[in-house]
Amino acid sequence: MKKIFIAIYSLILLNVIGFLARFNILSIQKSRNILKNNLFKLLNISINIDEESIENLNKAKNKQIILISNHRTILDPLIIQDVLEISNFIDKKIGYWLAKEDLYKSPFFGLFTRNTGTILVPKSGNTKEMISFMKNIDKTVKNGNNIFVFPEGTRNKTDKKILPFEKGTILISLKNKLDVLPIYIEGKPENILKGKIKNNNIINIKVGNLISFKNAKKIEEIYLNEFKIGD
Repeated sequence: MKKIFIAIYSLILLNVIGFLARFNILSIQKSRNILKNNLFKLLNISINIDEESIENLNKAKNKQIILISNHRTILDPLIIQDVLEISNFIDKKIGYWLAKEDLYKSPFFGLFTRNTGTILVPKSGNTKEMISFMKNIDKTVKNGNNIFVFPEGTRNKTDKKILPFEKGTILISLKNKLDVLPIYIEGKPENILKGKIKNNNIINIKVGNLISFKNAKKIEEIYLNEFKIGD
């Protein structure tokens, strides 16, 4: 019964917030925080981040960046939001998430996704759509905002710690001369959504050193080494 309640509650919350954000009644940051605070309270989630990670965030505060993270659950964007809040990383700059078309069309996530700071990733790789996509990236960066990416391209539902990275992050980093901020969500937070709910679900986060855009072609290798991720 609790799973059903959580699903219904989340659906209502997502659509109400998405609707209010669509008409600018709620800002992007406010929308994300309301959703995060309500769901984390419901699921008894708290984020743990060490001092070294906060120091790495502080070093990146005044830069425009691409933030990259591994991706295991639908909660991951909210986990990242909380990490940035804890460290006071969030200011007037917004991190625009790259989002697939499936999320835009989803009756569950669609309204929220479309209206709370995302850039649509084309489903097909045709030239016209890719040119439009890259123009959206360029416009977002020129407006002083950051880009947030799950470089695996999809949620990791395997037993592997991480899936191979897609090439889009490299292209965006090089084209816009954006350094890359790596974040790693440890453990298996998806267990929280499988009903293994405890009194306190602590999610541990690591933030690595900023990666220069000049090393963008080695992002995956650097990421794996930074967080000591083996096979």
